Amino acid sequence: MPQQVKPFYEFGPFRLDTHERRLLYNGESIFLTSKAYEILLALVQSKGNVVEKDQLMNKVWPNTFVNEANLTQQIFVLRRILGTDERQQYIETIPRRGYRFAYTIKELEEEHAEARAESPPQSAVAAAALTGPAEGPTITSLAVLPLTNATDSANTEYLTDGITESIISNLSQLNGLRVMSWGAVARYKGKEIDVKEIGRELRVQAILTGKVLQISDRLIIRMEFVDVENGWQYWGTQYNRKVSDLLTIQEDISWEVSERLRLKLSEEEKERITKRHTESPEAYQHYLKGLYFLNKRSLQWINRAIEHIEEALKIDPNYAKSYAALADCYSLCSCHSGLRPRDGFPKAKAAALKALSLDDNLAEAHASMALVRMLYDWDWTSAENEFKHAIALNPNHAMTHHWYSTFLARLARFDESLAEMKLAQTLDPLSLIITTNQGIVFYFMRNYERALEYGNEALELDPNFGVAYGLLCAVHMQKEMYAEALEYCQIGLSLSKRDPEALGFLAMIYGKLGEKTKAYEVIDELKEHGQRKYVSPLYLGLAYIGVDEIEKALDCVQRACDDRSHAVTYLKIAPFLDRLRPEPQFDELMKCVGFS
Repeated sequence: MPQQVKPFYEFGPFRLDTHERRLLYNGESIFLTSKAYEILLALVQSKGNVVEKDQLMNKVWPNTFVNEANLTQQIFVLRRILGTDERQQYIETIPRRGYRFAYTIKELEEEHAEARAESPPQSAVAAAALTGPAEGPTITSLAVLPLTNATDSANTEYLTDGITESIISNLSQLNGLRVMSWGAVARYKGKEIDVKEIGRELRVQAILTGKVLQISDRLIIRMEFVDVENGWQYWGTQYNRKVSDLLTIQEDISWEVSERLRLKLSEEEKERITKRHTESPEAYQHYLKGLYFLNKRSLQWINRAIEHIEEALKIDPNYAKSYAALADCYSLCSCHSGLRPRDGFPKAKAAALKALSLDDNLAEAHASMALVRMLYDWDWTSAENEFKHAIALNPNHAMTHHWYSTFLARLARFDESLAEMKLAQTLDPLSLIITTNQGIVFYFMRNYERALEYGNEALELDPNFGVAYGLLCAVHMQKEMYAEALEYCQIGLSLSKRDPEALGFLAMIYGKLGEKTKAYEVIDELKEHGQRKYVSPLYLGLAYIGVDEIEKALDCVQRACDDRSHAVTYLKIAPFLDRLRPEPQFDELMKCVGFS
C-alpha cells in the first residue's frame, strides 16, 4: 500500500509540519511540547470550527483525568508562541464551549511543502515568535532549582548538582536575563517545591525544575519550566540519553530555555551557551564531582575536590574550567589554614594563569585570578581589572560581585562596595554570607548600628551562622560593650570549633575586661594551633593588642605580612587594628600591603 501523505498546514508566517511533528516560523523550528502540538494540530484540522474543551482534553489526555486548567495552560503557551497578526488572534476562545482556530489555513501536500521548505527563510527570523506581541509578561528573571536525584544512590548526587550548576552558568551569561546563582538555589535542594513561595523569596518570574534518573548507562532527565505567578507550566520535556551524552544535555536544556524565553541571542551568546569546555565525558564527570565537593566549602572536602579535578586534567590537560576550579580550591585552602599562603596561593595562581591561557573568555578564570591578585599579590589594580572582566563576561555570578565588593571595601571605597554587595544580594537574596558581609562593610565604615542590623538579620535566617556572631562580637567590642562581645564570641567559637581568628578576638576581649590570665591562656592555645597547622600571626596580634603588648602585636602583623597572609589585606580599614595606627611601624606595614 502506498504510504499515506501527511499534510503541511500554513497560516501566516507559520507552518505546521505533521510529518516531523514540529512548528516552523519562516523556516525556523520552534520548540513545542507534545501536548501543545496535539492541541494546535486538533485546532488547525478543525478548519475554523469550534473544538469543544472535552474533545480536546479527551484527544490530548486520553483515558486520563486532568483538570481543565491544564488545557487552559497549554492554550496560553500556544498564544504566547503564535502572538497576533494584524490584531487578529490565531486561537479564539468560545465562552463556555471551547476554542476555534480563527486564522486562514492553507493545506499543502508533502511534495509542495518540501519545495517550499527548501526556499531560504526570511531575514526577520522569529521576529514575532521571539519578540513579537504575546500574552503574559516577558520573562527577565528565573531560578534553576537543584535537579532532584530520582536514582536511589548517593553516587549520582554530583550529577544532579553538576547539571544544575552548568545550566545556571550557561544561562547567566545571557544579557537581559537575571539568573539566580547556585548559592541562591542550593538551599532548596531536597525540599518540597512551592513555586510561588520560592518565586517570592528569590523575586523571580519563572522557575526551572527537573529530575534525573540514571538506569545503567542511561540518563532520563525531565525538565519543567513554570510560571511563578500562577503555577502554570510553560513547557516540559524529557531527555533520554546515554551518560556519555552528558556534555550535550545541559547545552540542549540551556538552548531550549533561551528559545522558550524568546531571547534574541547574539552570535557570541549563542556560542557561549553551546560551548564545550571539554570533549571528554569522563573528564566532565570528574569536574562535576570536583565542583560537588568544592561547593561544600569545607577543608575536609577540598582535598576530595582536588583529587577529582586533577583526574579531569589528566584526561583532558586543556580543560580550562577545571584549572579555574583548581585555583579556587588552593585559594580556599590558603584562606582557611589548610596550606601556608606561600605554598597554596602560588598553586592557585599557576592554575588560574593556565585557565586564562586556554580560554581568556572564561569568567571563572578571571574571577579566580582576581582573588589571587587581591589576597596574595596585593596587586590592587590588576585585581580590579580581573574582577571587572569576570563581571563583564558573566554579570549574573553572585559570588564575583560579592568578592568584588570585599575588594572595594578593602580600599575604603565603601559606597561602591555596598552597591556591588546589593547586586550580589539581588542574585542571591537569602545568602547568609552576603547579608553578613553587608554588615561587615558597615562595620568597616564605623557605622555600628547598621552593622548590627545586618548581623541580626543573618541570625534570623540561620541562628547557627557563626560568621554573623563574629560580626556582632566585633561591633560590640568597638562599642566597648565587652560583656556582650564576649557572649557573642563564645557562641561563635563553639560553632567554628575554636577558629583561630575567633580565638584572637576572645583574647582581645579578655584583655579589655582586665582578665589577663584568661587572655594569656588563649594566647597559649593560639600558639598550640600554630604548631599543628598554619595560623596567621595577625590573629595572635589581636590577642597582644588586648593585653596591651603593642610591640609584640606589631611584630605579629609584620610576620603576617612576611607570610603573605590574606588577613593583612584589611589593614587599611579594620577597626580592631586602630590601636596600632599611631605607631610609626604601622605606616610601613601599610606600604608593604600596597596601601599608602
